[in-house]
Amino acid sequence: MADQNTQTTIPDPPQILPGREVYDMIMEKIEPELTLEGVKLLDEKYAAETPEQTKARAERYAKAREEYQKQYAAYRMSLEEQIHAYEKHGLELMEGQARAAEQESLDSLESSIANA
Repeated sequence: MADQNTQTTIPDPPQILPGREVYDMIMEKIEPELTLEGVKLLDEKYAAETPEQTKARAERYAKAREEYQKQYAAYRMSLEEQIHAYEKHGLELMEGQARAAEQESLDSLESSIANA
């Protein structure tokens, strides 16, 4: 009976993005003004705002940063789970290949004994 672990196809590893891409990917959904490109435009965009408006915007940004931290933690946990699953699959694959090689050796030895 063939073992499913004897497959030889190795799946692609989880994609690990550069930090800048991860930051922008998450922050774009929360507060686009705080993406790496968006931050460059803030001084010009808000040059004429009042101190009250600045304070309100700072509070909005603080909430956005808190939400970013939550989503980033979830992203990291998901990535770690993907990496763990990839490693587990790799170990199962190697174990399956080792079992198949051992079985082949045993079959060969058994055949040699039977033919002797």
